[in-house]
Amino acid sequence: MGPMNDKLGSKKTSFVNVTLVVITIAMTVENIVDLRYNYTSFLMCFLWGFMDAAINIHSNAICSF
Repeated sequence: MGPMNDKLGSKKTSFVNVTLVVITIAMTVENIVDLRYNYTSFLMCFLWGFMDAAINIHSNAICSF
């Protein structure tokens, strides 16, 4: 996310973060509806971690200026 923020800028990277949040919420809803422990559970956990890291990197990049 850091290089993407440097290359695209803060505004466009915000749209990437919003997209990650929407995908994560969609996968979470899918996992809640499905109620089975399968690959969607692992994908949901990965997306939560990836989204959290991406938003934290983006937030720290904005605040450090």
